[in-house]
Amino acid sequence: MAEHVHVYADTHPGRYSRYMQAIAQLLAAAPAPIRHWTPRDMDTALYWMTA
Repeated sequence: MAEHVHVYADTHPGRYSRYMQAIAQLLAAAPAPIRHWTPRDMDTALYWMTA
């Protein structure tokens, strides 16, 4: 499933790509150690927080 989402985001720039860019910008301003997370790590953490 995750591979499918990644391929879709690469071939169809849109909402998911903008979402991941926003996460990357937030992570750049975040304190350590979160600053070193990848946008995908943060996306996964947010998913599990709301599951």
